[in-house]
Amino acid sequence: MGEAQLPVRSNDQRIRTRLHVLRAKVWIDRVITVSGLGTPYQLDKQFGGGQRKWKAYQGGQMPNEMTIQVVEDAYPNTRDWLERGPNGLALWPALGHSDIDVITAIANQSSRVDGQIASLRLDAARDLIEVEYPPPMKCDADGNFQPDLRWPPVWFDEEEMAQDNYMQNQQSVWYELQLEQALPIVLAEEVVDCLYELLQPYRLNAYRRKFEEFYDEVVDTRLNFSNSQRDFEKFIYETARLESIGNKGSRSDMVERPPEEALDDKRKK
Repeated sequence: MGEAQLPVRSNDQRIRTRLHVLRAKVWIDRVITVSGLGTPYQLDKQFGGGQRKWKAYQGGQMPNEMTIQVVEDAYPNTRDWLERGPNGLALWPALGHSDIDVITAIANQSSRVDGQIASLRLDAARDLIEVEYPPPMKCDADGNFQPDLRWPPVWFDEEEMAQDNYMQNQQSVWYELQLEQALPIVLAEEVVDCLYELLQPYRLNAYRRKFEEFYDEVVDTRLNFSNSQRDFEKFIYETARLESIGNKGSRSDMVERPPEEALDDKRKK
């Protein structure tokens, strides 16, 4: 087991942006739920700012501080859904925090969905994704093995990988989100998709490393076999080259026979 990478995070700006979008959608969904204001027109009528602004929040644009506070004053605890997570969960830190101590604390202190997400991130960073089989080999038209070392590895079949521990844990997160009943199904799906996108590079890397280990074993075995085969063929060739066809029993003393044959001759005598 390797040490966890510090910090645990993705360098992909798209993933961080997606998390911001998800937070905004969850926040406005909560505001609509507790306020009963179901349309941008109603939201604008109570809070101001124009209907376009509220439509943008529903589309995932992050609200500004003034708007957050105005809504919080009217409907307490809505800010928490934006900054921490829904229903008392530390969901956003579990998904997006870069401090490994924070992620570890969430993983250790919570058995709910945020703890599962944090644990899964730690497992990924520590390379604990279990790979139970090597990925399938690709062969050319003649049946020869053709390794493809491009990134991402093109030989990974998502259907064949669907039952590994990584995916089973992710399915468990989806199940816990449903039990929480804090989010609409659509937003819960976005949380799971965000987690998938966040951790998929770790998973691919684990499979790629497993494949390379498997490939190294295949190459080592093939080389060992080839060396032994070459030595055997060299002996046969030298024997045939120096042997008299007219007298099958004669062999040149220059050719060293395998020890087994020499021992058999000695026993016959």
